[in-house]
Amino acid sequence: MEQFECIDAAERRYRHHAATTLSQALHGLWEAPAAVGTWVWYCLLVWQHRANARHALRSITDTQLQDMGISRAQAQREASKPIWRA
Repeated sequence: MEQFECIDAAERRYRHHAATTLSQALHGLWEAPAAVGTWVWYCLLVWQHRANARHALRSITDTQLQDMGISRAQAQREASKPIWRA
């Protein structure tokens, strides 16, 4: 569950930052290139984190899954999601 909590925390930071960055970009067009670049950078970081977490989830043993309180089917469903989907 710790991995999922980490993903959730990263997504909350990403969404807050993305909303702030997008708002700044809309208020001043001269800031748009930097703001969009920052947004893209954070998006890529979140996607990389999700890819790493889902890769790790595929290799977890049944005992570890049981300790986490999730089934193999739930783990497979989460691991099979594309990186852009939360």
